[in-house]
Amino acid sequence: MAEETFLERAAEGSERLYRKLALALESSQIGIWEHNLVTDEVIWDKRLCEIYEVEFNATIVWLDHVHPQDRSQASAEFDDAIRTRSSYSSQFRILLPDGRVRHLRSRAHYYEDHNGIPFYIGAEWDVTADVLMQEELMRRAQQLEESYRLLEYSALHDYLSGLPNRHALNQFLSTRGTPETFISAVLHIDLDNFKEVNDRLGHHVGDQVLRAFSVRLAAILPVNGFAARTGGDEFIVILDHASLDTARVLAERILEAAAATRTDVDIAGIDIGASVGLAYGRASFEQLLAQSDLALYQAKDLGRRRYQVFDEFPIKPLVLPVAMRH
Repeated sequence: MAEETFLERAAEGSERLYRKLALALESSQIGIWEHNLVTDEVIWDKRLCEIYEVEFNATIVWLDHVHPQDRSQASAEFDDAIRTRSSYSSQFRILLPDGRVRHLRSRAHYYEDHNGIPFYIGAEWDVTADVLMQEELMRRAQQLEESYRLLEYSALHDYLSGLPNRHALNQFLSTRGTPETFISAVLHIDLDNFKEVNDRLGHHVGDQVLRAFSVRLAAILPVNGFAARTGGDEFIVILDHASLDTARVLAERILEAAAATRTDVDIAGIDIGASVGLAYGRASFEQLLAQSDLALYQAKDLGRRRYQVFDEFPIKPLVLPVAMRH
């Protein structure tokens, strides 16, 4: 009698445990499967059939339901687990009968029954919502990163020409080290007759001229050069570790680039060009910039559409008062 009571209680306990386990599986939306490695028989529980939207107790060919792009990897991962008799873990997409795509995560463990027959028993659950959420978070993170890049680019580049702006020029100079330790050249550029373009043809044509010249300037800039639009029709070019001859060659090419913009933009016969002031040597940028500015004005005084090197100004004759002549 005592033995029957014990067995009855054990049976009741097992039934309660089974009901709790079934309730837990149902609430967790987890499907269970079993794979006999000897007979290759696959058994799915009702919940797993619901996940795949197939009839319960129907003949199951798992890979037929896996997304074609995921079949090779999913199959290889399961084959590798079988070969090593290790735990199986995978995530893949499945195609439902109506063509919808779902993301599943699958986990399984290897075991052998009392007859030594090898099995895998596993569980699968739908992680589509998690995957889509992660994809959305990643997309938003990429958008945010792209926005930061655009903001940084906008802060350092001129909106019209695409060249670095004065802020970028200052940043560039702050990373160069001591200017007096190497020879530099500064070229100060000003477009000739640009005001006439704006006054006669409108600022939209002037903008076209600035863009065309900027493209040509960027194309001729050497690897040791840095160019910036510092405002209006003024541009600054810096050459590091350059010879004076190299700087002269670049100045000539800048004049050619400015003249060539007449073929890029219809400016109705206005003689657009450039004047360039060139300063060269071991000095601070501020000193070279001041010298190149003086050289630029000298180039304009001498007729424009030319370059002038600082310290090579033509010496004008000194006219003395009559009383001081010998």
